Amino acid sequence: MGRAEPGSNPLLKRLDEWRPGCWCAAVIQLCAAFEHEGKGGRSRYPAQWAYFLWAPTDTAIPQALPDGWGISLEPPWEEIAADLAGAAVFVMPEREVDWPTLLDILRVCGDPAPWLFQVIRQVQRTKRRMRQRLFLELYGEGDNYAFEKFIRSTLAKPKKP
Repeated sequence: MGRAEPGSNPLLKRLDEWRPGCWCAAVIQLCAAFEHEGKGGRSRYPAQWAYFLWAPTDTAIPQALPDGWGISLEPPWEEIAADLAGAAVFVMPEREVDWPTLLDILRVCGDPAPWLFQVIRQVQRTKRRMRQRLFLELYGEGDNYAFEKFIRSTLAKPKKP
């Protein structure tokens, strides 16, 4: 399960990169529609999508909490386009989104049904593992590998032509 790409919604003014004054959005499909056989018989559950929106700012603020969120039964691109009234929006790339933290908002503030609570927890676990792998990819293993690499590249004297 990952981020859904917007379809051909002409109302959504999607930007290719962040720029000052644009909205930001993160969208995830929590689950596809599914059926479950239980003690009371077969139950059907609808697909679930979550989205998070950040109001425009003039500076990129890493890890700022979103200004709003929602849950939808379908990809929420039309809903986002309507909410933003045609404003430009940058849809954040998957690796820039802190899904485990954002999904806590759904668990704490959304009062999800028990089955959806379990879905959100599972997606959180998956996204947490993915984030840990990303950390290893970006920063390496061991004693400050990435920091030392960064310092070496920052302090390296520029080569004269």
